[in-house]
Amino acid sequence: MIKIMKDETILFLKSVPLFSSLNNKEIETLADNSRTITYEKGDYIFKKSAFPNAVYIIMKGIVKEIVIDSNDFETVVKNRRVHDYIGEIGVLLQEPYVSTAIATNSVELLEIPREFFCHLTYNHVKITKFIIKTLCLRLQNSAETHLSFLMFNSEGRIAYRILMLSRELERNANKIETTQETLSQMCGVARQTLSNILGGWKKDGIILTHRGYIEILNKEELVEVFLGNTIIR
Repeated sequence: MIKIMKDETILFLKSVPLFSSLNNKEIETLADNSRTITYEKGDYIFKKSAFPNAVYIIMKGIVKEIVIDSNDFETVVKNRRVHDYIGEIGVLLQEPYVSTAIATNSVELLEIPREFFCHLTYNHVKITKFIIKTLCLRLQNSAETHLSFLMFNSEGRIAYRILMLSRELERNANKIETTQETLSQMCGVARQTLSNILGGWKKDGIILTHRGYIEILNKEELVEVFLGNTIIR
């Protein structure tokens, strides 16, 4: 059983883009120094200000990262999915986590201890470069999100966020895995406001809402909604 679990971990690690530069022996060593853990919906993987002990690779499920401001207002930074990793910045900087990570459904993670992950990045410059590149993309997405808050009303922000979530998936998928609660937090709108707007788009044949995901039926029309709801003329 233990060998089967290790073989599965090795197979998974070979599919993670972050570790694509590692050879088979290095992947096996990484598997030996990691462990698989599970969380249920609503469980905290880590909380802001906690000292980082590990980096986590998502093997199954979705994890949402949130930030909380001085007024205790929660904003969803990103939904992390299979092959994504969380906690790396705190580990590399040896600083407390800057966000909180919560399981949005049943989640399986690969936990890599702080010391071993730092050893990996120190000895493999390609891993470090990959992290830096990903961080730059995250900063760009963050800047675009802040700009959307300044330029667009509630309807425009919701359309923008759905389109961005679609773009992040392979081949611009039309099925977006997210809850309405999470989407409302991402867009900075009330849950009821989001529900009303999505209901209108559903009547217009732009989207369909399902339990746990939103399906885009007419992406061109959704783009028109986004472009037509700027508050800066």
